[in-house]
Amino acid sequence: MAPLTETISTTHLIVGGAAAVVGAFSLYLSTNTPSAKAKRLGAAIPPGPKPAFFVGNLFNFPKSRWYETFSRWAEEYGDVVYVNVIGIPMVVLNSLDPVTELMDKRMNIYSNRPSTTMSKLSGLSFATTRLQPGPEFNEQRRVFRKAMNPQAVADYDSFIQRDRDNLVRQLDGFSGNPFLQFVNATGAVLTRIAYGEQLFKDHGEELIDVNTNVVTLATWVSSKVWLVDLIPPLQYLPDWFPGAVFKRVLRQSNELASMLRYRALTELRMNQS
Repeated sequence: MAPLTETISTTHLIVGGAAAVVGAFSLYLSTNTPSAKAKRLGAAIPPGPKPAFFVGNLFNFPKSRWYETFSRWAEEYGDVVYVNVIGIPMVVLNSLDPVTELMDKRMNIYSNRPSTTMSKLSGLSFATTRLQPGPEFNEQRRVFRKAMNPQAVADYDSFIQRDRDNLVRQLDGFSGNPFLQFVNATGAVLTRIAYGEQLFKDHGEELIDVNTNVVTLATWVSSKVWLVDLIPPLQYLPDWFPGAVFKRVLRQSNELASMLRYRALTELRMNQS
């Protein structure tokens, strides 16, 4: 049996080593927070709700109806609000002025897209809003500008006005949340612009539903904290693994993304053949 003094010394060594590791980890966290990095650069992060240690704003980040929480934050902290959810930094812009300043005038600085494991595996990386700046992004913007420049937009006036009038009639005397009415009105205009009048007549409602479901799911996913974003190797878990809910979400996202990307084009080719 080892002497008592040796046992005590070994215990002290273990405790001391653990304390050193914890201390080093705490020092690393404290010197690598966004606020600490900003301070070293002579800058400051925008105001926002107070974060908790390590998990940041995990507990005060909205789980649903996030726009209501963001509106309250705007009243308390201003038009530019910063939050950090377990190492995932976010900036919430609550008015047009900061959106124009940061996203338009300083687009070369702030035009990168969020790059999380969930976003990469969602099947939506082809979308302009998800593409990182580069040749493919520039090509999509070129096509978009060609179709949506001031001269081209004038060609859409007739059905824009028609759908506008339909929307006004639907809202006349309406009470409640008009989200669906606005989605259908804007979806009708965008579908006609993208694919033409005939395809809209044949498949317009279906395409609008798919697009709405994609936007709803993408918004819901981006407002959640996913363990796979913090531990990327979890993406290789099988679908049946306990707790791998994100795998089922990704499967649904990829199915919707495939429909959004190819369904209308397939119908167009069939109509032209």
